[in-house]
Amino acid sequence: MERLAKLGQLGELVNRKRYGGRTDLLVLQGTPFCNLDCTYCYLPSRDDKRRMSHETVAAAGRWMARAGLAAKKMTVVWHAGEPMVLPRDWYARAIDILNETLGKNTKITHAFQTNGVLVNEEWCRFFRDHKIKVGVSMDGPAVIHDAHRLTRSQIGTFKSVIKGYRLLAHEGLDPTVIAVVSKTTLRHKDAFIRFFDDLNPRQLGLNFEEQEGENATSTLDTANDREMEQFLTKLVGHALRTGRPRLREMEAMIQVLRYSGKPRALRHQENTPFRIVTIDADGGFHTFSPELAGAAVANFDGSPFGNVFQDSLSDILADPRFRDTQREIDLGVAMCAQNCKYFRICGGGGPSNKLGESGRFDIAETRHCQISMKLLSEVILSEIEQSLRKDTGKTKIDLK
Repeated sequence: MERLAKLGQLGELVNRKRYGGRTDLLVLQGTPFCNLDCTYCYLPSRDDKRRMSHETVAAAGRWMARAGLAAKKMTVVWHAGEPMVLPRDWYARAIDILNETLGKNTKITHAFQTNGVLVNEEWCRFFRDHKIKVGVSMDGPAVIHDAHRLTRSQIGTFKSVIKGYRLLAHEGLDPTVIAVVSKTTLRHKDAFIRFFDDLNPRQLGLNFEEQEGENATSTLDTANDREMEQFLTKLVGHALRTGRPRLREMEAMIQVLRYSGKPRALRHQENTPFRIVTIDADGGFHTFSPELAGAAVANFDGSPFGNVFQDSLSDILADPRFRDTQREIDLGVAMCAQNCKYFRICGGGGPSNKLGESGRFDIAETRHCQISMKLLSEVILSEIEQSLRKDTGKTKIDLK
């Protein structure tokens, strides 16, 4: 706690503007359908085989341009359903459309977040030709991965996913990996660390299983905190000593430490309106956490705030439902800023998790933030501090 106190007065860093600024992440749902049936999936419509029309892609591009929301550099992520169930020629046309409607004033980077089971040489060629970044969802070795990431026939997918990942790596596409950390991970922590040390992806992100959307409970709700701390300490310490795996969370913490003396408005991308925009397959407009799209919890039904075919930005800003949602999210962020020394690190947290755990946005601490922010931050800071004190020259991470 004392280490975090040195980061300064955090409450004043809340960005209280009603308008969140430009969009640097646009999530397009080519289809809500997913070919897998993962145990912790949050998606409410993963059996739905609707496909976004190219007319909707064009309307989304024109809408973003007309609203002036697109940042000068923007990432378009094809996600929220398995993107690779759609054909490559569909994406080729969609990419051309977005370049036509948005490309004059915005540099667009396309990215796929995929479960990896459909990767083949033709897809690799397509990704390379269109300079698409690829992230693969893979939870670790088979003993962990196959406990949760299953086909519709309840068969583990590890063999297919690791084959796809290795093909992507062999073809020079340098994929990142997102691993969901569950109670199963804690039982096999040594195997997890060995696996990702050997795999050595460009970056490994830890997504701690959370209560969100269709996933009404998380196995981490009953996890032993001491066991979680032991896992994280071992993983972070190994990463600092060896540089493998390159942890997304550690890189983010190092950035916080580098800028700790420079006051700035730091707020989580997911709780700031319009920083992230999600367009669903029918053109429905969503903002804040992408996981809120379609998530029916308590008084929030997950329906769009508008539609790119008929509603303007001013229509959305004036809509009582949007205003009420933002007001409640802002209250939750303010509570975090006022009461939590970790605010400089997390910026108030993601509203989808707050909603999933409590049915409300205007709360501060959740079980998810206890693990993914507070505990993980303490472990990373402690390991970095020990490494700097020892100064053995064995640290492989650039801390300067």
